[in-house]
Amino acid sequence: MRISSGIVFLLVGTFCWGRAGAPVPAPASSQDKTGQRPEKSSDPAAKTESAEDDVPAYTLQFHEQEKPIGGFVASPLIQEPVRCSTDGTPFFNMLDLPSSKDQSFDPFKQTVYSVSSKGAHSYSIKTLPDLDNVRFLALDADDSKVVLLVTGTSKDEVAGSSSAFPPAPSTGSSIQALLTGQPYLAFFDHDGNYQKSAKLGVTYFARDFALLPSGEFIVFGFDEIKSVVRISLLDSDGGYLRDISYSDDFTSDPAFEETKSGTDFERERAVVKSGFGSWHLAHARGKILLYEPDSKAPVLEIGPGGARREVPLSLPKGYFLEAFMSSSDRWIARLGEDGPNKPARGFAGTSYNKNQLFELDPSDGSARYRIDLGNEVEVGPYSIACEQDGRFLAYKTDKDSKFTLLTADIAR
Repeated sequence: MRISSGIVFLLVGTFCWGRAGAPVPAPASSQDKTGQRPEKSSDPAAKTESAEDDVPAYTLQFHEQEKPIGGFVASPLIQEPVRCSTDGTPFFNMLDLPSSKDQSFDPFKQTVYSVSSKGAHSYSIKTLPDLDNVRFLALDADDSKVVLLVTGTSKDEVAGSSSAFPPAPSTGSSIQALLTGQPYLAFFDHDGNYQKSAKLGVTYFARDFALLPSGEFIVFGFDEIKSVVRISLLDSDGGYLRDISYSDDFTSDPAFEETKSGTDFERERAVVKSGFGSWHLAHARGKILLYEPDSKAPVLEIGPGGARREVPLSLPKGYFLEAFMSSSDRWIARLGEDGPNKPARGFAGTSYNKNQLFELDPSDGSARYRIDLGNEVEVGPYSIACEQDGRFLAYKTDKDSKFTLLTADIAR
């Protein structure tokens, strides 16, 4: 089962949550070779509006690790998409559910865990030595550090200092607490030890961020003052370097025009209507992909120094983009099938009928291979966290919330 929460959709966007490891097996073709990638046709005509059956396929057979991961109890709700570090370690943002009926639900109380065969580490923002009133927004990691995007109040600042963000309508105490903070990057080592914080060098509300292998950051959000989407390159300490340009194809939705006039609430509602709240970042081939699910907009690939290119997608007929998966040297995408049960725009990460993994061609956005899932162990597309050097990593939980990792290799 999967649910979506739009509790902070006005400025932060839609959070997509999934029940951990819920299996949604995909059918395997009888002509596939397990783990082996067949040759793809070189006929350019095969790229346009191809049918699913026309795309070469390979099958992944997942195998469970010997025992569940110790050190923590998995939450039944995990934020999608899952982020993985450059060494293939998955990081899970889990919603902290109230421990009793007397406790109130707070959507910003979340805990980040890294999980590997050696165990789990947590990255807690509940008590940071230099920040108060900390609220979680996003996470990313490389092979040496874990970074959380948060809002909070520096203990060195004068109490009651102004917020970095414009006023928002009263929509609940948690949101008000979030919007009165300043944006910070909180740095941890991989063992969960807190290192430092750094104020984010942008004045707009940052929706998400990602780490480049160069140590630079990519941040994007909506600038309510200028009524534009901003994509920025930051240095390794979060300092602003420059904005990254993008074509009008990213903001061609008529709803973006509605963000330029009207009341604050009407403009914020137009941001949601435009689908901006569902934009995501993903690691792929040492670069960052910025994409909008269920959209005709191209994928923006950003490399070190802010080098960029736009790639229009040419997906199999009858499918739309749900999400990209973290991958070391491939474009791995989860596609949803069009149909009467298709979710509303902005909720494209919601399970509804059928979804399928594909490996896309980074040069032109076409489907290179269909990825089928074998049935030896029940694993669905939503349960796969990332791919690293030809190995796919998936996860699942049992009825006691014990967390298990699974792996499947592509034959070389």
